Amino acid sequence: MTCCTTKEDAVAIGRKQYSPGVPCINGHIANRRVIGNACIECDRLRVAKYRARYPNRVKATSRKCYCPERARKNNAARSLSRYGLDKDSYAAMLASQNNSCALCGIDTPGGKGRWKVDHDHGTGVVRGLLCNQCNIGLGYIEIMLRRGLLSKCGEYLVKEL
Repeated sequence: MTCCTTKEDAVAIGRKQYSPGVPCINGHIANRRVIGNACIECDRLRVAKYRARYPNRVKATSRKCYCPERARKNNAARSLSRYGLDKDSYAAMLASQNNSCALCGIDTPGGKGRWKVDHDHGTGVVRGLLCNQCNIGLGYIEIMLRRGLLSKCGEYLVKEL
């Protein structure tokens, strides 16, 4: 239940619904949406009526459901194409690195289970495939190099406490 009784109050504090406390044109005493001013109960009944009237349309759109396996494959292919790679060149690059991280040599990628494509952010040139930890660490090192702080980090780590 919302705390606002007017649309203006709801908009002012960023709410999506308000409760005017008076019935809608169909007699429902329910919250109303800020956008469109529709009664929540009227919307629910409208959707139910549509689903009953057009079951084939609803069934057709429901088939386009989320499939985690397909999403994972599509995301992997999209991320490879971003760097000008395909599955074969990715596999060849990984084989040339002895199926391990190009930096530390570990044989498990970590993270979400995929090797990270390391590339130069300025030129876009791919340098190799890294494990999750090396990819994150290298990103921070690159930032430190740009800021001229890498030598300070070394000094900080070796100073006596």
